Amino acid sequence: MDTTKELAINSNGAGSAKPEKRARTRRQYGALPTANAGSLDELAIAAKIDTSPTNFESLELYGLFALAADGSGGVFIKVARNKFASLHTCKSDFVAGGRCYKVVL
Repeated sequence: MDTTKELAINSNGAGSAKPEKRARTRRQYGALPTANAGSLDELAIAAKIDTSPTNFESLELYGLFALAADGSGGVFIKVARNKFASLHTCKSDFVAGGRCYKVVL
C-alpha cells in the first residue's frame, strides 16, 4: 500500500487516491495610470445630426443619438433595447422610450 497518498474508501469499499487541492495564488496587477486634465488632448469630430426626431425604439443597436436637435444635450449610444450610455460620462441608464435625433459621424 502506498503511504504517500491519502486513501479514501468509496461506498463500494474500493480505495481511491484523492488529489491534493492547492491554494490559488492571486495575481498582482499594477495600478492603472489615471488621466488628468494636463494629459488630455482636445478632439473635435465633425458630426451631422438629423433634424427630424425619431423614436428610441427604431434606433439601431449601438446607434448614436442626441437629445436635442443642435446636439447641446450631449451624444449618447444605444447599448440595448431599453438602455443607453453617455459618451461623455461613460455611464449607462435605462430608458422607457421617447424621441431622439440620430447622429452620423
